[in-house]
Order: sequence, then C-alpha cells, then structure tokens
Amino acid sequence: MKTYFLKIVFAFSFFLLAFLPFSAFAGSEHNMSGWAWSSNIGWISFNSTNTGGAINYGVNKNTDGTLTGYAWSSNIGWIKFGGLSGWPTGSGTQPKNAQINGNNLQGWAKALSADGNGWDGWVSLSGAGPSYGVSFNSSSGQFSSFAWGSDVVGWLSFNDVVVGVSVIDGGWSDWSACVDGSQTRTCTNPAPSGGGASCVGSSTQSCTVVVVNGSCGTTHYNCVSGVSENNTSGPSRWTWICRGSGGTDSPLCSQNKTPIFIED
Repeated sequence: MKTYFLKIVFAFSFFLLAFLPFSAFAGSEHNMSGWAWSSNIGWISFNSTNTGGAINYGVNKNTDGTLTGYAWSSNIGWIKFGGLSGWPTGSGTQPKNAQINGNNLQGWAKALSADGNGWDGWVSLSGAGPSYGVSFNSSSGQFSSFAWGSDVVGWLSFNDVVVGVSVIDGGWSDWSACVDGSQTRTCTNPAPSGGGASCVGSSTQSCTVVVVNGSCGTTHYNCVSGVSENNTSGPSRWTWICRGSGGTDSPLCSQNKTPIFIED
C-alpha cells in the first residue's frame, strides 16, 4: 500500500512543477546546498546546482535565521521551508516555520505532494530526546543530526547539508539489467557536487544473461506427457520440443508425428 501511495505522490509532484514559482535553468542564488538522507526515500537535494537540473530551486538561510525555499526528492517531490501554517504539535516540537535558534534548527517543513493523499507531509526539525533535532554550526555553516518525517520519510539526516557550497563525492547507482552481454551504472547516487570527487571505476561491465528454458504444458494435442500415444485419428505417437528461452509463460513448442503399430 505504501509503495502504491509513493507512486501516486511521485506522479503528482511532477504536476506541481508547472505551478511553483521557479525559473528555467539552475542558478546559485540559494545559499544552502547539499543533501539530506532518509533510508526510506533516499536523497533530498537542497539546491538545483547539486544535480544541474533545468528547474531553479533551493533553500535559503536568511539573516533572521529563518529557512525559506524548496528542497527536492525524486520520491516524494517538493519539500517546502517557510510560508507554512497549521503546524502539528508534539513533544519538544516548536509550532513555527523552520528557523535557527542558537545552534538548533526548530519548527517544521512540509512535503507538498502529500496533501490529500493519506499523509500530512510534515517534517519535524526538532523534538524531545538528545538525538532528535537538527543542529547548526554557525562557524562552519554545517548542519547535523536528524529530523523526523513520520513513517513515510522516517529519520532524515542533515549531516550533508550546509550554508555555502557543499562538497559531495559521487556515488554509483545500481547496475542496470544485463542486455546483450553488457550492463551500465551512473554516478548519481549521489551525483558529485561542490567540487566533490567523481565516481571511481567503470560505468560499464560485461555480463552473462542467465538463460532458463521454458516448459511446455502438461497436455498437448491430447497427449499427457513429453512422449505419449494419441489414438484420436489413428495409431500415432506425438512428441514435442520446447524452444522457449528465459522462462517465458508461453514457450514455442513444435511437434512431430511418428506412425507406430499398436498390438492388441
């Protein structure tokens, strides 16, 4: 059910692209960069320069400590900072928009595509407990520790989010399926940004397709086994060979008819 819900959210997030106040082509006017990480939904980008996308987005830390703008997740869409209302309540949370207070990031952010889809989309930036709540180092501009996004987002690490340019080394994606003896991968998990190192190694490798022969049905032209008698139109014997490959559901079968004598 959750997988189906995320697919709906992902499709809806692309619909939102046409209505958000972004201009074409990525820029550098947003002063936050880097990525947040959730083991449930993957990477969340805080600046379009992370990926070189055609949509200009990002999150700003303003002089009063407030955070405003949009982050992007390929799984749940746009996450908004600032300009929100109707915040939830919870132990240790602050009913306000995202704002740095001292060394702590307090308040809430929200996944916009969650509205009306069975999940409210709220992400709590601080709460009760020593390991719950995002911290900010004003000297380095580095964020750290975790926010909480309910059962969809789960724990959200801010350890790779900074004010300024974030140096992110690239990471390989999973290998693609083996096609014609070759498979590929891309340096997008995450993509290198801020002068970070590119992925080490080859983006292609050879592979072997595992061929699994298919199987014919249990009955074929009134026969019940691979080699059996069929007296429907006279004494005869039918055999067939399965030529299927890859374990297909409908293998191609051929048959040969060989006359035989049947004794009483």
